[in-house]
Amino acid sequence: MIKKRRVKLYNTLSKKVEMFEPIDENRVTIYSCGPTVHKNHTQIGNLRSYTFSDLLKRYFIYLGYEVSHVIKLTDVDDHIVEDCLTHGYDFTQYIEQNITDFIKQLDKVNLIRPTNLPQVTKNIDLLVQEIKALEKKGYVYYSNGSAYFDISKVDNYGQLAGIEKQHSLKKNAQGRLKSFVNEDKKNENDFCLWKNWTKADGDIFWNTIIGKGRPGWHLECSSLARKNLGTTIDIHTGGISHIFPHHTNEIAIAEAITGKKFVNYWLHHDYLIVDKQAMSKVAGTWYVLADVLDKGYHPLILRYVLMKTHYRQALNFTWQAMEEGKGVILKLISFYHFLHQTELLNEGDSTFDFSRLINRAHEKFSKSLANDMNFSDAISAVFEFVGEINSNNKILSKKDARDCIDFMLSIDCVLGFINVLYDDYQIEFELLRNKLEVNKILESRDQKKSEKLYSEADRLRGYLESNGLKVVDVKDRGTYCELINFL
Repeated sequence: MIKKRRVKLYNTLSKKVEMFEPIDENRVTIYSCGPTVHKNHTQIGNLRSYTFSDLLKRYFIYLGYEVSHVIKLTDVDDHIVEDCLTHGYDFTQYIEQNITDFIKQLDKVNLIRPTNLPQVTKNIDLLVQEIKALEKKGYVYYSNGSAYFDISKVDNYGQLAGIEKQHSLKKNAQGRLKSFVNEDKKNENDFCLWKNWTKADGDIFWNTIIGKGRPGWHLECSSLARKNLGTTIDIHTGGISHIFPHHTNEIAIAEAITGKKFVNYWLHHDYLIVDKQAMSKVAGTWYVLADVLDKGYHPLILRYVLMKTHYRQALNFTWQAMEEGKGVILKLISFYHFLHQTELLNEGDSTFDFSRLINRAHEKFSKSLANDMNFSDAISAVFEFVGEINSNNKILSKKDARDCIDFMLSIDCVLGFINVLYDDYQIEFELLRNKLEVNKILESRDQKKSEKLYSEADRLRGYLESNGLKVVDVKDRGTYCELINFL
């Protein structure tokens, strides 16, 4: 196990980089805003969010922490109701299908499944109880059957977003208030906790002690985060577009109910843009995972591309970036493949201290991520290590190679793409090697070279390469093959 180290994270609440101090010295709690599971619920910008929270979670696991991670599923809202009523979908089947699809997407980009994936529709009673608790404390009023949170009752409302005065709040922020602009509210930015049923909602509603209807988005996240992770949470992640009003309103609800701090560290990632422009359905740049797969890319290439730009910077997605990502991953897989060529390696100890390189790489990798999740520096440390090993591969022993493999496996607990891709690589490689009877061809090639029949040896190399296998000669060690067209 890697030793625990001090981790620095930029906290949106304090507007500065802070040393991370978990509530429990052995456990980290993380809450992430999840999808609203209507059709086409997850585009690649959303996947950036989930991939970042996965990288964060994996790093804390790498450091030896137990991690409890929650992603809430919003399985009822205006879009879902409209979809079901317009197209005649069965509500339960509709949300179940979309939740299944969401989980499949998480699996495809190799995200560790959250500890909990709570659904709003399975927690209606809790949400009603929360509204009643807020009402008892004087934070709730009703208008036309809907329940609203009175933000004038919160002294530090807007602190997360850096808003000092309530009169400076944006009106109808993000369009989230459009369904309620005609309601009789005390303040333009008071937000809905419970939406009263109307005929437009059809048969999608819940009968409760506060009326017939359904809960509001801000209440759902605030309540289900605390239900699953406790009164105060270590880390809350999400996109910068959610700082106000969504996360601001989560805080208002939680701290009004508990009287305690809701979240200690708020981590927000920047937008994903495409070709330096906002994603657009009109421009044909509104990409989902299926678009990536349709172009023939392995989903783990997307995982790498989503991680490589620092989370607090805008990520400019391009297909060229996907090609570059594929090249980066291929170099790591090729190196990893070489380490498994035991027939080329010595049994005894080498004359070089490879453990020093491994320890140094571990330190640089971990230290980079401890610096506000600096993935770029972390992956640079890995490639520095690969270069140093390759420069000394003539003296690499079997034990050294095993130690290098262990290092790669250790960091892949964070990266999440090397071992999965190498398993795919091995399956494809073994099928091709057996089909082409590679061992016989390489033996024949060695024989031709020993007889100085170099053109014949080159012909055999060309035959293998034309069939997808590159021949690699390691000086003073021997020869092995690797795939040419993997990924």
